[in-house]
Amino acid sequence: MSRHKRKSAPHPDPLPLGLLIIDGLEGDLARVELPNGGTQDIVLSQLPAGLKEGDVLLVTEAGAVIDHTETQRRREGAQTQLDALNAQAPSGEIDL
Repeated sequence: MSRHKRKSAPHPDPLPLGLLIIDGLEGDLARVELPNGGTQDIVLSQLPAGLKEGDVLLVTEAGAVIDHTETQRRREGAQTQLDALNAQAPSGEIDL
């Protein structure tokens, strides 16, 4: 009679350290933008509850927390850029 060793569930990879930006949420995964500009999918159970797209996470060796101040700063900066673009938009018909 052969014995089969039962495989344990894989351990999630450690979170990358630094500031991570939540790019999107789908199912049980969060796609995050890494400090180097790349992206990585991370299981939501590894991240703080209540995440939203655009949130900034501060990840240290002690864990991950939502950086509400940095999130708000980035949202305001993005809104300022959008407002500036919209102010330059032509009024009336657009000629092609």
